[in-house]
Amino acid sequence: METFEEKRIHYQKQIEKTPSQFEPHYALGKLYYEQAAKGGGSTDPSVTQWLQHSAEHLEKADQIKPDNRDNLSMLRQVYTMTHDSEKVKGINERLNT
Repeated sequence: METFEEKRIHYQKQIEKTPSQFEPHYALGKLYYEQAAKGGGSTDPSVTQWLQHSAEHLEKADQIKPDNRDNLSMLRQVYTMTHDSEKVKGINERLNT
């Protein structure tokens, strides 16, 4: 079974080869989100860092495929965990259309 770091490197290499591909950005954003979810709560600095990395890649995935509901749902979770209510509201509006 691959470790977090092995998966991270794998997805990062895919992004370097084809930066406009949706899947590796989504997978890496999800990987960072899962790492943050395992963390010690929203005040833990490492959790904040994982969530920032997650948002970065999920936002890039959103630029590539703005209608992907799985990505939007995960992005909403990240924004909820970072207490960004304006972005949560925006995602909710997009999901309800």
